[in-house]
Amino acid sequence: WMVGFDLQVIGFSPSVGSLLGLAERGAMAVGFATLAVTARWDRALTAGFGACCVMFGISHFVYADFTAAMVPAWLPARLAIAYLTGAIHAGVGLALLLRWRPTEAGLVEAAMMASFVLLLHLPDAIGAPTDRMKLTILGIAILLTASAGLVATMPRLRR
Repeated sequence: WMVGFDLQVIGFSPSVGSLLGLAERGAMAVGFATLAVTARWDRALTAGFGACCVMFGISHFVYADFTAAMVPAWLPARLAIAYLTGAIHAGVGLALLLRWRPTEAGLVEAAMMASFVLLLHLPDAIGAPTDRMKLTILGIAILLTASAGLVATMPRLRR
């Protein structure tokens, strides 16, 4: 139902932000679907996750200052990191859409998202254990990481 809500929001007020929300929920749905569908859906699920990754990349460029502000202060060149991670998201997405080394592309996405969890979201949640927003963001980041891993290993799960 959240995807349906996202589609309504996009219809009334299309923006990168509303598309990003749809992409996040779509990526989690694809990850869940990899556990339930048959092998004939692998291509569609891989392409769907790839499209979500492209949207993640676009959002890193459109909201580069916001993304850079989320990068831990102890890391240098925070804006460059925002652009780099956006380029990686988009590159992984294109690789998945074109079915070029989808396992490796999915593993790169999963590793990068896992680094977000470990370097950003987990410390934030530990620092504010009663902040529901930080806990929710941590949960979403973990689910997105797991989804990327499931998409990357999908063909192996079917053997």
